[in-house]
Amino acid sequence: MLRGATVVTMKGDEVLKDADVVIENNRITRVGAKGSAPVGAKIFDVKGKTITPGFIDTHAHWFEIKRGILDTQNWAFLANLAYGVTAGLDVQTGTNDMFAYQDLVDTGDILGLRAFSTGPGVFPTIISSPRKK
Repeated sequence: MLRGATVVTMKGDEVLKDADVVIENNRITRVGAKGSAPVGAKIFDVKGKTITPGFIDTHAHWFEIKRGILDTQNWAFLANLAYGVTAGLDVQTGTNDMFAYQDLVDTGDILGLRAFSTGPGVFPTIISSPRKK
């Protein structure tokens, strides 16, 4: 549990001073006023810090993912988490492997942001040639 930070919630413009953030199984389960911790919780003092909701990248391109061999320590996913990006949408992946990465994150088998994608892009090939008269 995190105690003492200023927490920006997702309820309009609500900001909680000196709040408790309860984490269970690596997920935030509760945010509230100081003193709302479950009995026996391990408490980390984060006084003087500000906690915000995770950021969402709505137009990501994770070109650096490995293709054909899944990387269980994907640096792009880890870097996004380090900077507070907790979800993202890759609008045009270069590989179908992205679906496997999404599943690995969802099941907790790898650490990463919640990754969504459209799959590989489909583009028409336009061939222009001079017209014969």
